[in-house]
Amino acid sequence: MLETPSDWKVRPVRCVVCGKFFIRSKNWGERHCSTTCLRIHNTSRHAKYVARNQRRVRQNATSWKDRTWGRSGPQIAKRAEVIAETAILPKIGFTELINIAAFRRLVPFDIVGTLGSKRALVDVTTGNWKGGKYLKTASALADALGLPFYVLFVKPNMHHFALKPVEKGRGVYCSLDDLTVLEQ
Repeated sequence: MLETPSDWKVRPVRCVVCGKFFIRSKNWGERHCSTTCLRIHNTSRHAKYVARNQRRVRQNATSWKDRTWGRSGPQIAKRAEVIAETAILPKIGFTELINIAAFRRLVPFDIVGTLGSKRALVDVTTGNWKGGKYLKTASALADALGLPFYVLFVKPNMHHFALKPVEKGRGVYCSLDDLTVLEQ
C-alpha cells in the first residue's frame, strides 16, 4: 500500500516576513521560507527586546566588560599614560617620547614619539574600544601632519597592552587575544 505524504509536506503556507508561499521542509512549526527571512524576523524581535529592556541590556554589557577587561577611571588612565611612556612604548621600540597629555589634556592624542626613523602619534586608553569624534579628529590631524597614528590599549590592571594602528579615523577594538603581557 502506498503511503501518502503528510499534510504539512504538501500544503503551502505563507512566510510571515515576505509573504511568499512555500512548502515546509521540516515540520509544522516552520514559518519562514528561507534563512534570510528567519534572520530578518529574529533581528526585528531582538531590536524590540533591546528597546523595551535598555537598562538590563546596558547592565549586562557593562558587567561583561568589567569581568573580562576591568573597570577604569581618571586616575587609572593617568597612571596608564605614565606606564606607557616609561615602560611599554620603549619596549616596543619608541624613542624620544613626549607625554603631551601631562601638560595639555585637550590634545586628541597623548604621546608623540619616534618609531624607527619616523615620528608617530599615540593615544593611550584603558578601555577596550576607541572611536567617535575624538578619534576622528586625532586621525585627521595625524593625516594632515603625515604621521602614523596608533592607539595603545592598556588593561586597567596595568599588566597587559596592545598597540593598534588607526586607519581612516575608524574605531579601533582590542580583543583579549591581541594583548601582550607587560613584564616589569
